[in-house]
Amino acid sequence: MKKVLLASMIAGLSAGMTVPAMAAMAASQETYEQYQATIDAEGNSKVSGNVVFIPGDNDQMTVKLEASNANGMSAGLHEGICRYADDGEEAPDMLVFNENPAFELNALEDGKSTSTIELTVEALMGDPYSVAIYDGSSIVGCGNVQ
Repeated sequence: MKKVLLASMIAGLSAGMTVPAMAAMAASQETYEQYQATIDAEGNSKVSGNVVFIPGDNDQMTVKLEASNANGMSAGLHEGICRYADDGEEAPDMLVFNENPAFELNALEDGKSTSTIELTVEALMGDPYSVAIYDGSSIVGCGNVQ
């Protein structure tokens, strides 16, 4: 009986030491929610892809863009939504696509681009934003941030 009790106490003590250590490790590793956009082709460009926004420290955001058929093209984060990127449509003021990017993103190399921008989650989610991919001055792909 004493051996069983001693074994139980050792197991409990061992588990008790492990749980706080694991809790401290988990607390030190902050996890962030990620935000994204799906890039759809504009016209018949065949450009498509995904963008992930990863919040970081000091109001910085890492923007990871992957797109097919877009090697060497430029990209930008714009205020407004893709639907209104074409000047032909009237848009409500808060949804108007601003032709000048709020943030220029690094050009795509081998279909990938990673940029760091000064933007908070609150700003990204507070106003409508979209990511556009350009071939020269023409938008060939666009996706709304969600």
